[in-house]
Amino acid sequence: MKLLPVVSMQFHPRDIGTLLIGYSEGAALFSFKQNKPTRFFQYEVPRGAPGGDPDLAGPHEVRRPRLSHAVWHPTGTFILTAHEDSSLVLWDARDGRIVEARTIQTTAVHLPGGGAPMDRVEKVKSVKQPYFDIAWCCKENPDDTGLLIAGGTPTSSPAPGLTFFDLGPTPNYQTSSWDVLAKYFRLPKLTHILPTPPNAEIVKFLPIPRSSPHYAGAQDPIAVITLLSSGELITLSFPSGHPTTPTNQLHVSLTFVHPFITKAALACVDRSRWLGTRESRQHGPNFLLGGGEETKPLKRHESRNIVQTAYADGTIRIWDAGNGDEIENSAVMQVDLIRAVGRFENIHVTQMSMSGATGELSVGLQSGEVVIFRLNKNQQYERQPPPPKANEPPGRLTISSKGLIPS
Repeated sequence: MKLLPVVSMQFHPRDIGTLLIGYSEGAALFSFKQNKPTRFFQYEVPRGAPGGDPDLAGPHEVRRPRLSHAVWHPTGTFILTAHEDSSLVLWDARDGRIVEARTIQTTAVHLPGGGAPMDRVEKVKSVKQPYFDIAWCCKENPDDTGLLIAGGTPTSSPAPGLTFFDLGPTPNYQTSSWDVLAKYFRLPKLTHILPTPPNAEIVKFLPIPRSSPHYAGAQDPIAVITLLSSGELITLSFPSGHPTTPTNQLHVSLTFVHPFITKAALACVDRSRWLGTRESRQHGPNFLLGGGEETKPLKRHESRNIVQTAYADGTIRIWDAGNGDEIENSAVMQVDLIRAVGRFENIHVTQMSMSGATGELSVGLQSGEVVIFRLNKNQQYERQPPPPKANEPPGRLTISSKGLIPS
């Protein structure tokens, strides 16, 4: 008996008694009720078919690319398997037939003479990334689906990121022809790229559902938290892909690598001063809800331990570290050095100091500049910074409607 490694497992979204198991050689459905496998899926590229990457083997050979992922359709009607040759194979979960096999760029790669580019323009051949992670998402209606894919794109791609195929409403399985089902996977309604930083690969991502934890946590996602090969996290709104700040949406411990902290400082700030230090900057809904805090002895400390952390993207976050008692103002404040100095480069923070009496924050930059922020109502909220001019000193630019602004 040949032992094969398990590469993925996922329960049927509507039947907890059925498990989809992905092995390196193929996938299998296992029934707990019958205590045995009920169906097998092994992808085979016939002679004359290009497959996901025809350069890996000659087109005149039969190939069986190794499997890397196996994912359910949100209603369990179809199964997706991803393979090391960049093939994405869509299976009929009931009879085990291939509905469509494609890559991100091409379709019908399992058919002799197939493999036409989606945009009908011949692509320049280049090495493709492996598939790092795949989620079959759905909207509030579980039949309205889309594929969110990390990897599978050419390494020469000028815009790295997550690929999202908005497939739209799934055709009725009972009344639709085989060609209609194949066309559904071949021609998505929309293909969208959620951009990520250019110098790091995507290791894994986590969709954040808007309300329901069902459908593998991918029903109606509001955002996607992405882990990069650099070890950093980045949160992208879904499906637009705009980077969003984790401030007041995630636990403060997750912000330590969101992105990396480059400088940290601690200040003792008067309690009354800190309780009045609040901002009304707009942010999305909290991702983490519920839970109960541990009961702690209430001992009010008149001085609060306020942490200031500077990040690689030019932001500074300010929060109460606590001191064995209840935190009365748990909000995390954020200021933006890019807006304060009016440029995107050379914003490395070397020193920070916060006044315990006034709450003012001074920030020293490697360029020799010092920016001082004070708490006040910002009259220029949401006004974009003007383009920087040569030899022009930093001006009074906006941070939030009520928060720390440059003095």
